[in-house]
Amino acid sequence: MTTVTDQFQKMLDEFDRNNDIASLEAAIDAIDSMEESKYNDIDSYRKEKLLKIMALFNSIDSKLIVNFNFDDAPDMNVAPAPETGLPPGVTVDSIHDPKLKSMYEQDLLNNQVKVQKYNFQLKLDKLNKLLIGNFKEHIQVYYTKKASDLLEIETVVNKEIIMEKRKNILNTILVNP
Repeated sequence: MTTVTDQFQKMLDEFDRNNDIASLEAAIDAIDSMEESKYNDIDSYRKEKLLKIMALFNSIDSKLIVNFNFDDAPDMNVAPAPETGLPPGVTVDSIHDPKLKSMYEQDLLNNQVKVQKYNFQLKLDKLNKLLIGNFKEHIQVYYTKKASDLLEIETVVNKEIIMEKRKNILNTILVNP
């Protein structure tokens, strides 16, 4: 019988290996569906869930491009060279000049790569924001403002999170939820 932890790790590994957004979403869903009743006590449940949230942040951070320019969207229709006299979005076969045809094929390919990168970053950004909300909710529901609780969270964040910028973001949330 596989545990939530095993399933979670498989989903995270699939995302890490193949940039599979569906696996990342499933991993987030898996931690959302963790049941307190399956744990010996609330402290072990809350810490286990916190550790999984940290693992998700690390996976997102490994793929998220810092300061990605979402204003630089890919083209809806790529235009061939003006010398062709053809409108954007025409088929490659519409261009008879081999040099212009080759340039257009390369432009189409470059735009497709840009589309994939843009869509991936857009989805990651959305999941990052969702996970920040999940983190805030988790600490508000399962932790108090007592120094020992805050120290537990801060210790987990500082030990588990790889990127310094992410540590700063999460530690700021602890001070200003």
